[in-house]
Amino acid sequence: MKYRIYIDEVGNSDLESSDNPNHRFLSLTGVILELRVSLKINKISCSSLHI
Repeated sequence: MKYRIYIDEVGNSDLESSDNPNHRFLSLTGVILELRVSLKINKISCSSLHI
């Protein structure tokens, strides 16, 4: 069985960019899907966008 992983990073990891600790954050999110499910989702997305 094959899998596909999607990883997204968002935020600001530069600790010296602001004196406000609320401005300093980094979030990493990942999703692992079976390849067949990933391809099915992509096909549905593309057909709804008429690509």
